[in-house]
Amino acid sequence: MNCVRAMRRGAALSYRPVTCIGSRALPSSEAPRLARLARELELAGYTIRSGAAAGADAAFERGLADPSRHEIYIPVRGFRGHSSTSYEIPREAFAIARRLHPAWHRCKPFARRCHARNVSQVLGPGLDAPSVCVVCWTPAGACVGGTAQALRVAASFGVRVFNLALEGVEGAARELLL
Repeated sequence: MNCVRAMRRGAALSYRPVTCIGSRALPSSEAPRLARLARELELAGYTIRSGAAAGADAAFERGLADPSRHEIYIPVRGFRGHSSTSYEIPREAFAIARRLHPAWHRCKPFARRCHARNVSQVLGPGLDAPSVCVVCWTPAGACVGGTAQALRVAASFGVRVFNLALEGVEGAARELLL
């Protein structure tokens, strides 16, 4: 029996995280679609990881109802007024972020914390539990902004990415996950 079918039946299953992130430049018309997909993933038994940024992160988070089924990684305590307690960033996350970021030397301390926090969004709090996949939205499906760092992490660790800005991608993500 596949894992998703068992989850739908309410069977106790292993931890299955999905990273749901994206651009702050999310058009307001896209926000309900992201919230709906996050809710469907949550109901299917997935744990949703995100980062409390404006735009796509916030849209995905609006779809969540069960606090035990989401992990919101923030760069500093109280980021954007968020109550998440996941603001302690492992030292190794900074090392991974430094290795993967093309201009780490130009990043200010807060930006470095944001990029290191993106590592945890993909690999989990101990950096040892990669997400099943990353579901994201970026303008024209491009690898841009802070989301680009999370996408580099995903690529480096073999985590599949579904960018919902690209035509047909939502269907492929649904087929895999739901």
